[in-house]
Formats: sequence, C-alpha cells, structure tokens
Amino acid sequence: MTVHLYLVRHGQTELNRQHKFQGRTNSALTLKGVAAAKKLATLLEPIHFDKAYSSFSGRASQTSQLIADRHHELSEITAVDGLSEYDFGGLEEKPVLAFWPLVLKNLKWRGPFQILWGGRRVARIVHLFHELDDTGAAETMVQVSSRARQTIQKIASDLDDGNEKNVLIVSHGLVLSAFLYALNARAVPRLLLKNASVTRVDFEHGRFHIVKVNETAK
Repeated sequence: MTVHLYLVRHGQTELNRQHKFQGRTNSALTLKGVAAAKKLATLLEPIHFDKAYSSFSGRASQTSQLIADRHHELSEITAVDGLSEYDFGGLEEKPVLAFWPLVLKNLKWRGPFQILWGGRRVARIVHLFHELDDTGAAETMVQVSSRARQTIQKIASDLDDGNEKNVLIVSHGLVLSAFLYALNARAVPRLLLKNASVTRVDFEHGRFHIVKVNETAK
C-alpha cells in the first residue's frame, strides 16, 4: 500500500520577513506565519495522520504543533535531525540582497538567468552558497539532497507495513526543495517552496511519486 507524505514548510519567521538567510539559526513565527500555519491546518483537517515528524528547529515544531492542534489523533510529534534546514555556514542571518553582487561577480551576466530560470537552479544556488561561504561550513548540494532523501526514505520505509498511511513532515524550504530536486529537478518551483505550503509525495514499492507541489491555503 501507499505511504502518503505531506511535506510542509514552516510558516513565515522574523528572519524570513527581514529577508535574511536562515538555516540552522532559528527565529519565531511572525503573526502572519502563525495565521498561515493555522489556515494550512484547516486545509489538512480532513486527513487522518498516522504519524507526524518535524525538524528540531523551533519554527518547524511550532508549525507542526499548530497543525496537530486540529488533529487530535496526533499525540506525539517526532523530531528528526535529518529534517533540519540547509546549513548556510557563515552566510547565516546575512541579508539575501547582499548575495546578489557576489552572484554577479561569480557568474557575470548569466547569474540571475541561471538561478531564476535555469533547469538546475536549485543546484546552482546551493553551489554558490557553498562556494561563497568562507567558513567552509555551508553544505554542498550532494550533502543536503542526500541527507533529505535518506531521511525521508527512512521515515517512509519504516512506516510501510502494507497499510495505507498518511504522514505529516514539517521541515524547511531549501531542504525540502533539495529532496524534490533529487526526485525530479523540474518539479521544484522557480522561487522554491512557499512558507506554510504543503507538497505531497507518495511512497510505494520503494519508489517516490510526486503528486502535488507547493499548495497553500486560501
């Protein structure tokens, strides 16, 4: 039978609102982020979840709890380290706008086109993060996509007991985008995944199948 994975990006945070890089650093959900997470909880209310997971990050656990408040069947949310956001290294909490001059310097005039419209844009973005981080701590694309796929595959495989399952996974924009990229690069939205969005991926017979991407509550 099929394991239905509902992959949720957390609601907007203060650092998101300030347009700053936010990986392993945490910041609280904004009022807008809380409201969007509650709307998403309403959208997901008809689904009976068998299990829920989130990263250890406060913004993911807060979002998962807001969803669980509408799902009384979820008595526990399991935190998993592999669901943590991309590690930006020395770029953590830096303004996103400060990144663009470095892009232009490294890729010349092709930079914005390749990042925003190229088929491998996610990989190019992550490659630049890794190259421009002078601490050497930022993850490579191979590292983050492998981590995401291995973590989510283990969750799905462990729950695949022959019965239909619905699983809530609350994580982060770049790590979930890297997971989608590993399945099908073209499935990743141009501006990556929205805050408080849900993406459904089914797991059956050891294989993933993307069903819908980047859905948000109205």
